[in-house]
Amino acid sequence: GINVYEEPVFMLYTYDHVIRMYCEKVGQLDLIVDYKSVLTKADEVISSYEEHMNQALYKPTYFDLAEYEKLTRLSVLLKLLPQENVCKQPPSEEIQQQLNILQQKISAFMHDY
Repeated sequence: GINVYEEPVFMLYTYDHVIRMYCEKVGQLDLIVDYKSVLTKADEVISSYEEHMNQALYKPTYFDLAEYEKLTRLSVLLKLLPQENVCKQPPSEEIQQQLNILQQKISAFMHDY
């Protein structure tokens, strides 16, 4: 069986994989996305982590599954939005760059801990 503490993250990766396969092989999801809102919320979350990191409040022992799951959700979303056949209106190059920058910041948090 799956460790119950890892199951939410496992499910997120499974959903991401299935959505990608669907978009690649079957068709268009046509999601309508307010990119500005996504970028704003993602930046707020990341800024909060950066602030806590600077204050040394997040150490590996304090970085629990709930926090990891929150970052995983955001990471999956930021990686999924620019993929072909996901959004009705694909993000512009500028938005793709912003999504990528935010994704890199999240990856740094997740790999450091």
